Amino acid sequence: PADWQPLLQLSVAVFAVGNLFGLGQWLHLPGVDTFGQLRPSGTLGNPGYFASWLIFGITIPLALAAARPASRMRLAYLAVAAASAVNLVATQARAPLFAALAAGLLLGLALARTARARQAVAAAGVAMVVGLALQWARRAQPVIRGTPTLQRLATVWSSPSVHNRLITWRIGIQAFRQRPLLGWGPENFLAAFDRNFNPAIIESTGTYSWYDRAHSTPMEHLVTGGLLGLAAYLALLAAVALTGWQALQSAAPPQRRAVAVLLAGLGAPTLQNLVGFDTLNTALVWVTIAVYLDVSAAPLPPIPAPSSSNARPAAAWFTVAAGA
Repeated sequence: PADWQPLLQLSVAVFAVGNLFGLGQWLHLPGVDTFGQLRPSGTLGNPGYFASWLIFGITIPLALAAARPASRMRLAYLAVAAASAVNLVATQARAPLFAALAAGLLLGLALARTARARQAVAAAGVAMVVGLALQWARRAQPVIRGTPTLQRLATVWSSPSVHNRLITWRIGIQAFRQRPLLGWGPENFLAAFDRNFNPAIIESTGTYSWYDRAHSTPMEHLVTGGLLGLAAYLALLAAVALTGWQALQSAAPPQRRAVAVLLAGLGAPTLQNLVGFDTLNTALVWVTIAVYLDVSAAPLPPIPAPSSSNARPAAAWFTVAAGA
């Protein structure tokens, strides 16, 4: 919808500024604060948070470029998307990077028009898997150990952070069994964690875990909301997926590519959240894109002006509901 363009373009401008700051951190430019981090973290202060946010810095500009291929802003959109991709790699955040690659492959399969194109995308996916396997097998080689991003990717299975996540998830399962229906209450994972604390989590050195989060959004909902909370979360994802599919079917060809890119932008953080969690910076953008897809799928009819006969009853009912 045209009335959404100013918001989307403003978001691209914000991504451009954030990327400039992140590139300055990566290049260690004078005067650019790194907030004590060795990797780019933007203004969020955490490389993982920054990486999750950068996924939208790739997809939103790409969607605008796909929707308007003849626009004079196309090169600017592509530049912001490219800068976001560079910063994403520079953060060395494994979960956002893997999720972005998976979403990109699925997007390529969805947009491929010929069997040869689909085979090329599938071959690229196989090459990525083989490349990651070779990195892991040769993780002791100097070229791997001397490249920070490759080293983090190659040592993912032996990482202390992965070890601590597995312990945290086992604690979460124990806590769920204690309160399976309604859970421990929103934002109460810390209470469940403390009740079922496992000292093995402090054996690993060089890392720590935020014990107030499960580092897995489905696990978080299962522990804090029980089966009903997890069902509500999955229902939300299903509703957004259905809305995205409807928007995809109703869009014209250029807009259809843009909708597909935005769906990939929603899918990547959702995949990442299997081993991570949302922050306010990513959740707001995720919800905004979901609403955009809903409006694109079924534009809202004009709201009729209230007549004098029903204006007062409507206001009275609204006051009662607000008070309740």
